[in-house]
Amino acid sequence: MRIMDRYLIEELTSPLLLCISALCLLFLSSIIFEIGSYLIVRKVPPHLVGLLLLYRIPAILTMAIPIGTLFGMLFAIGRLAKDRELAVFQMTHIKSIRLFLPYLIIGLLLSLLSLFINEQVVPQVNNKAELVMRRIIFDNPPPELMKNVFFRDRDRFYYVGEIKPNSTQLQNIMIFEMRNGKMFKMTAAETGEREASVWNLHNGLNYEFDDAGHIKQESTYASIQLPVNNIDKSVYQLEKTAQDMNMAELRQFISTLKQQGIQTVSYEVDYYLKIANPLSTFIFALLGIPLISRIRGKEKLLMTGICIGIVLLYYILASSCAAAGRANLVSPILAAWIPNGLFMITGGILFWWVDND
Repeated sequence: MRIMDRYLIEELTSPLLLCISALCLLFLSSIIFEIGSYLIVRKVPPHLVGLLLLYRIPAILTMAIPIGTLFGMLFAIGRLAKDRELAVFQMTHIKSIRLFLPYLIIGLLLSLLSLFINEQVVPQVNNKAELVMRRIIFDNPPPELMKNVFFRDRDRFYYVGEIKPNSTQLQNIMIFEMRNGKMFKMTAAETGEREASVWNLHNGLNYEFDDAGHIKQESTYASIQLPVNNIDKSVYQLEKTAQDMNMAELRQFISTLKQQGIQTVSYEVDYYLKIANPLSTFIFALLGIPLISRIRGKEKLLMTGICIGIVLLYYILASSCAAAGRANLVSPILAAWIPNGLFMITGGILFWWVDND
């Protein structure tokens, strides 16, 4: 069996790498087309274009791996079927799921690779790619203005409407102070300046709350100084989207928003999708292998169409379920995992059908 496993893996390696590489180039070509006018018309330095392409590769790779894996398996199994080798393997009465176990394992490993890239690489390079794009579009990059920033410092939660990282200016500030899990004070200010250990706040209000959450005291001020506990400078970085955060950062962000009573359904859907989406490589292998293994000489074109159909159906269903989750029609975890669950069940049924046909 080990000899057969090694042989099947060797047959898959070349078409798999070829398909993934071809898809990466295809996706990169759309970016090249997008920035081509800046390179030619505005004479953008080539090294900036090269940096942008380099930073886009990790995200593109995570898109190319699932589809490239499916078509790589199509070519590999198609070649085995064409030379009658697949028929010889099947005559040994080995179960299909055991015969193609190396391909399923490869699909799972590539899913884990996609998860790693999404978690550890993509968040790091996305902001760098954004900065490069700004340098390409603008001769002088605009200030890196952050809007609607939330962060936490011990028992305080901070909301700042606008932060300019290259200055000390703050605008539209709200600071919530917690005691025993309940908010007992809120400080609001129109403007402010930040220093290492103190914020100077101007034109604001102070609210104090009782244990039931009712306002027991309200006061105004022209200017106050609020000591802060050496807030990490990392909170003043560029504003991040869900794609720009790893799971730990996104989980903390969701927790902070919930404590302030802010709707988090959309972010929760994105959180569960961070695990569900990379698994699509394994899902495509599980669903595609039993169908591809039924290939006959003149059915290759049909199988190619079926592979395209699998990809389209999966992403349409995944997109629809994610939209339903964000609209509160289903729970966030179901919105992320319904497509995977349905496709995995279908794949299992197809393997049973191939063995009992």
